[in-house]
This record gives sequence, structure tokens and C-alpha cells, in this order.
Amino acid sequence: MLQTFERPLTTSERADLVLWLDRKPPSRQTMRRWLAFWLATIVGSILAMVGIVTLFDRPGWPRKLGEWIFGPLMLLAIAAVMAMFVVYTSYRRRAAAEDVRESDLYPKIRAALAHGGARVSQVTAVGVVVIQEYEDEQSAFIYDLGDGTCLYLRGEWYYLGGAPEEPWPAREFEIVNTAASNLWISVQNKREELKPEFIAEMQDMPYEFMRGNLPATETVISGSPMEVLRHLGYEPLTDKDFD
Repeated sequence: MLQTFERPLTTSERADLVLWLDRKPPSRQTMRRWLAFWLATIVGSILAMVGIVTLFDRPGWPRKLGEWIFGPLMLLAIAAVMAMFVVYTSYRRRAAAEDVRESDLYPKIRAALAHGGARVSQVTAVGVVVIQEYEDEQSAFIYDLGDGTCLYLRGEWYYLGGAPEEPWPAREFEIVNTAASNLWISVQNKREELKPEFIAEMQDMPYEFMRGNLPATETVISGSPMEVLRHLGYEPLTDKDFD
């Protein structure tokens, strides 16, 4: 059974949304300071190596001492070049992600806060089929709603959210999204562990399913869990596939 209703956002839910808006964008000034530091390290290492070649280029222990110091300075200069590359690329990656959030996510959060409502999907399931996570693909859950339809969920936030002692898969739970913008907030009130009637391996699913995001999570699909699983392209590997 799936019931949906709206209620006001709680204080903690509003605080979680505001937290996103309080994120500080990557600082260009900080990036420049680090680049200047590593550039100075490179220049200093090169000058030191030139000085060593000039001052210690004499037979005997001076040359050996120079060789002993020259190696670490060379490694330091190489490490500084790599550090400059990491600092710059990291900044560019974070700045690009921040631009996406500023243009897409933040306006939705502001709209959700202005609306002030939450949409709660209250789920009571009679069964569940799990598509087990493989490597970095996230697990999927096909919940039998008991009325000839299933609720399809996919994402680690469903089973990582909430208190550690809360069961998952659960027979009863609530999915909370913002009423405006449909932003995911949390999974709450997980009650009674629900043992999966079948666990499918992600490797037995089509590549498009493994790497894609269709169907969208929280979609209601007609059929039993096993029918939905087959509709999604489940095809278990057999020994013949390895002959």
C-alpha cells in the first residue's frame, strides 16, 4: 500500500536544506595561494640544485654530498609540479560542480523552503525483490504494494539513511521529499525487517540498467516484483554463457 500526503517541513528538515545553501564555494584566492606556494617550492628546488652543481662539483666527499642532496631536491620539485596540477584540477572540478548547483539545485532548494511543505510517501509492503549492488552501481529494491503494483527504489540513501538500528529492507517506511521541487530529504520510520523473496545480481541486469537511471527511483510499476524484475531485463547467467 502506498499513501501520499503533505505536511509542513520540520525544523530539522528545513535546517538540512539550508545547510546546502550555506556551502561555501571553492575559493579562488586559496587556490592561488597554494599554487604560489608550490611554484615557490619548484623555483627554490631548482635554484638549490643549480647551487649544488656549482658548489659541490669537486672530487671526493663534496661531490658525494652534492649527489646525496640533489636527489631529494629533484623529487621535491617533481612532487611540487604534481601538487600544482592536483590543486588546479581540484579547484576547477569543484568550481564546475558549484556552478551546476547554483544554476539548478539552489533555486529548487529556495523554492522548497519558500513553499514550506513536505510530501510524504507512506509505504506498507508485502514483499520485496532486491537487485544487489555490484561495485559502484547502487542496489535497487522492488517493493510489492499488495495491489498488483510495485514501488521501485534505487539508491544508497534509502538504506544508509536513518538510525543504524532501523531495518532495511523494511515492511513499513516513509519517504520524505519537498512538496515543491521534489527534492529528496530522508527515509523515516522504518519498521519491521522484510526478508527479500529473491535477490538478483546486478551483473545479471542489462548494461543500460546498471549504468543508467531508468526507471526513475520512486516509480510505481504494474506487476509483481518478479514480473517487474524481468521487465527490467533480468537474465541470470548460466554455465552455458561461459562455454
